[in-house]
Amino acid sequence: MIFLRNKNKSLLSELAAKSAIKEYIKEKNKIEIKDEDIQIKKEVLGRPTFLLNNHIEVDTSKMSLSLSHTSDFTIADISEEGLLGIDIETIRDFDKEVRENFLNATEKEMLSFLPNAENKIYTTLLWSFKESTLKALGVGLRTHPKKI
Repeated sequence: MIFLRNKNKSLLSELAAKSAIKEYIKEKNKIEIKDEDIQIKKEVLGRPTFLLNNHIEVDTSKMSLSLSHTSDFTIADISEEGLLGIDIETIRDFDKEVRENFLNATEKEMLSFLPNAENKIYTTLLWSFKESTLKALGVGLRTHPKKI
């Protein structure tokens, strides 16, 4: 579920998460639930999770929720197919210091052969891949992206 961002990113993230959860449960379990039936929480390391009100009989133990946002958009998704990590990014130039910090030597070499426009795209994709992976692992950017 994708939403345009506004000034209150936590509220918009919660709305996106609840919308994704309601849609998923409706599709998988044929049950319609309301926003007030869902409580969005965070695990100790920040991974989003949720609880449903007790009167809703849906097993959520295998469900994984992930959120991401840019300056303009917020996205949320949910899955029962393992741990989920998502990231939404605007294709951009990363300054040299940031690139040095998150790219490993092999990635830097690979990118050095690309023209500037393609370099921006692939650098952004590498960043998004690493952030998504770290989110799926439940550690987010608390683990250094260069380790991926």
